[in-house]
Amino acid sequence: MAKKQPTPNRTPAPAGPAKQPVQAVAATETIAPKTRSGLPMVWKLALLLAVITIAVYANTLQNGFVLDDHMVYSKNKIVNQGFDGIAELLKTPRLKGFGYLKNENYRPLSLMMFATEVGLFGLNATVAHAFNILFFSLCVVFLFLFLHKLLEGRIVSAFIASLLFAVHPIHTEVVANIKSLDEIFCFMFAFLGLNLYALYMRKGSIVHLLLGTASLFLSFLSKETVVTFLGIIQLTFFFFLRQDANEESSATGIAKWIPNNMRAIIMTGAMGIVTAVYLFIRHSILSDYGASTAAVEFIDNALVGAPDMATRLGTAFYTLGMYVKLLLVPYPLINDYGYNSVPYVGFGNVWVLLSVAIYVGAGVIGLYRLVRFRKDYWAYGILFFMATIALFSNIFFLMGSAMGERFLFFASAGFCLLAALAIEKWLLKGEADFNKFTANKLALAVLVPVCLLYSVQTFSRNAEWVDNSTLFTKDLEKSPNNGRLNYYVGNELIENVLPTEKDTAKRREIITEGIAKLKKAIEIFPRYTDAYTELGTAYLNLGQYDSAEKNFKIAISQSDYQSIAANNLGIAYLRTGRFAEGITAFKLA
Repeated sequence: MAKKQPTPNRTPAPAGPAKQPVQAVAATETIAPKTRSGLPMVWKLALLLAVITIAVYANTLQNGFVLDDHMVYSKNKIVNQGFDGIAELLKTPRLKGFGYLKNENYRPLSLMMFATEVGLFGLNATVAHAFNILFFSLCVVFLFLFLHKLLEGRIVSAFIASLLFAVHPIHTEVVANIKSLDEIFCFMFAFLGLNLYALYMRKGSIVHLLLGTASLFLSFLSKETVVTFLGIIQLTFFFFLRQDANEESSATGIAKWIPNNMRAIIMTGAMGIVTAVYLFIRHSILSDYGASTAAVEFIDNALVGAPDMATRLGTAFYTLGMYVKLLLVPYPLINDYGYNSVPYVGFGNVWVLLSVAIYVGAGVIGLYRLVRFRKDYWAYGILFFMATIALFSNIFFLMGSAMGERFLFFASAGFCLLAALAIEKWLLKGEADFNKFTANKLALAVLVPVCLLYSVQTFSRNAEWVDNSTLFTKDLEKSPNNGRLNYYVGNELIENVLPTEKDTAKRREIITEGIAKLKKAIEIFPRYTDAYTELGTAYLNLGQYDSAEKNFKIAISQSDYQSIAANNLGIAYLRTGRFAEGITAFKLA
């Protein structure tokens, strides 16, 4: 069991002979040792982490707009207004500029950034990717600065954890997908807020309190899932970053007379107020547009169709086990884990039982160590991971997706902290001096190959996000029984590849391949309405009007929202001289 570490005394020693002057100096020096240039070591390492992050993701600059990038950026009418659209983005649901969707959210901050980019640079994917890289590097820096405070100057562990976070391939979806700037902003402002709150707890400055609360509000405006951070902040400041009763405060003025625990309570109240304000704004705007959350669709989250609760929970735990596996061995990585990438399994499955054992065991250990030792960093890493992954577990309620690599963005920080603590304990034997760490051959023999492998895989995965065609084709090879990936490939061939091809023979090959993928998608999921619509469109291009009519009618029968199917059915009728039926179809559309 790890022993509680004494809090280093950051204030001058009282008058009189010091009992342990050497230890006091050493403790102080671990907080911010200076380099020969005079720059504090913590800032020099922060800069190094930023450079490494930028280098690992530099090849995303060649990528275009992919997946949901079109909805929130390239084809979003409000975003494409540039500066003129910013005011409207603040008072409308997220996808108002693309098209009405019933299942909506309010996440204006990333859209406002996109509009700013358009206002300054025009519609430019390279610029958008550059900003994603820049803001992700700030995420890494803010994580490092926070861990340095949390670990009370143990700069080696803070650096290792942040380095692993920077190069881990699990983050490629977030950084390489422009749309996921909402995830990046949510993380960046959450950890900026943690750093500011930490300064408030130490100095008692009202400015730090207000800035930290403002950062939390910006995190909410980025993505509502930061709500899990409210518990993390409580854990951080009631158990970790608070002064012991015998530690002298560095606060000045009136703040000096506010007890440390009272600062935590004041901070909690501020968080409560800003959360209530955000929820009020969100509810008001979504209600104005009738954009309340709709029912989860099977194609998005197959757990909706689980045969019973035991299977639903068993499959959810199976997915949680897959998350652990991807953190340890991040391969294969795919952009979609819809039906049937994750099979239905019950509690008789050995992997489900192993996952339950891992999560229940980790939860018990984390809570025990927190209660037993109070300030225990292993407990913090475990509980951070558990709290941030719980929202995406599909155990307490069903989400809009069964699984996604982006859902590990916050939770991976807890995993990286645990990995760094393990390296410090078993390879560095508790050594906290950075120079001695860089001279430790055993630690470097483990850490360097892992970071190189992660970096190479991240760089390689970035290249697969270059465009939709490459991404969908590569991911379908890894998950051939995924209904949505088959649909994605078929749709991409019919809608985007086919129009650019002039050769008649090649066009027929493209259509034939697209039809095969769409039929596979329907074979996997017989009620895949969009696949029927796209399959009808493929037959329409081939001039096989009977087959086109059949598939359009199936799509229309399955959904009240298939305007594209109705419109294309009208075209099929017109081409075959059935004008009255064509008019009826167009009216339906």
